[in-house]
Amino acid sequence: MSSSPSIETGLPTDSSNQEGLQNYLIEADSSTSDLSDDQGIGDDLSTYTASLASSVSNYQYENGRRYNGYRRGNYFFPNDQQEIDRLHLQHHMISILFGGRLHWAPINPNPQNILDIGTGTGSWAVDIADMYPSAHVIGTDLSPIQSNWVPPNLVYEIDDAESEWTYKHDSFDLIHTRYLAGTFKDWPKFIRRSFTATKPGGWLECQEVEATIRCDDATLLPDSALVKWGRLFHQAAESYGRSVVAAVGLADWMEDAGYVNVTNRCFKLPNNPWPKVIPSSLHIFLL
Repeated sequence: MSSSPSIETGLPTDSSNQEGLQNYLIEADSSTSDLSDDQGIGDDLSTYTASLASSVSNYQYENGRRYNGYRRGNYFFPNDQQEIDRLHLQHHMISILFGGRLHWAPINPNPQNILDIGTGTGSWAVDIADMYPSAHVIGTDLSPIQSNWVPPNLVYEIDDAESEWTYKHDSFDLIHTRYLAGTFKDWPKFIRRSFTATKPGGWLECQEVEATIRCDDATLLPDSALVKWGRLFHQAAESYGRSVVAAVGLADWMEDAGYVNVTNRCFKLPNNPWPKVIPSSLHIFLL
């Protein structure tokens, strides 16, 4: 898929500007939060997430695949073992692409609160909790597919990030998303909510993909079947109200919300055995 920017932005602070656009290519060959009020999270969220426990495992089955039952239709990928395996592979792939880095935002070396939206299997949340034992890490998702073996400073919550947030203002040192293309109907609203929930000097980092098929050597013709498929895929997502190319707008939306020091980083990620012909792009938006 296409090349795309990555963005880092923070709340207004005295920190220096981050590095600009860089390009990289790799070759192919139910727990509830116990944060007290002074940590920024109220009891409302714990009560809300606990009330979902009886219904979140009411999965839906279609065409031999399993899908989340909670807020059915809000996320169009499966949540069965095959998908879990794919998400683990995806996490490993991004870890290689980033040279082992979990984040690019220059957060406080001793963060107190970190929020991972759309945590999926929880792989990133587990790693970030291990990296920062000082932090209370929350991973949220529509599906309860996370492992029960987690660091003591990590909790998972079944929650819909498109619903009203109950996090208190100025709560998080870092809010993180990854591969949420097609998830939000209103990305600007999500970013505004994140801005409110992020501490002054804190960061929002969105590692997002632009789902567009492209190539580096002009061998992918505009009338090719693959390009036509891509256009139809975009149209289908737009008709559903959940764009798969929203990553290109993240930097502007972040600045509109009030974030500063926004940085784009563009990574090329191959999606088949011919990476120099058809690379997939990953937008990394770090606020």
